[in-house]
Amino acid sequence: MAAVKFFMEFENVQGDLCTVNFIFEDYNDAPIRLYGGPQPFILGEFNQDFDLFKPIRPQQATIQVLASAGGVSLEDFLTDNDTDITVRFDFGDFGSYWSGILSQEDIEETWISTNHILTLRADEGFGRLQTQQLNDGNGAALIGTYTPFNYIQYAADDVIGNFFYTRKIGVSRK
Repeated sequence: MAAVKFFMEFENVQGDLCTVNFIFEDYNDAPIRLYGGPQPFILGEFNQDFDLFKPIRPQQATIQVLASAGGVSLEDFLTDNDTDITVRFDFGDFGSYWSGILSQEDIEETWISTNHILTLRADEGFGRLQTQQLNDGNGAALIGTYTPFNYIQYAADDVIGNFFYTRKIGVSRK
């Protein structure tokens, strides 16, 4: 069962409480408090292709943890499976504002004097969709009539923030 292993709280410049939760598979103990680095959580666009007209613009979180204050090291965030650690960002009154999968390939550790800062990155998983076949969520081919939005829902089923629990809001022009 997955549970929060590490959490980090800080206030943004507007005074809103922000929480970064690191949810580990097969963890069931009490959460451990971490302390943020100079820039504890930055959410930005993830665009490795440098394509200005890219139709899907996933977001990537860059997270800085003051490792020496929290008693953690780089090894605490390394796992055998790429999807073992989920990051959830809670912002003010918005619980689960953003969620992503912690990247195992893009972790840095910077030493400054005796303190060291871990820089972790998480993304929503849209990059994994390039290698997956469109299916109904159980591996079967889609048969029948679907709306374009249904196709988007099925295509993004394996990302963290999929579209199955969203609402479409339309604007009528007269």
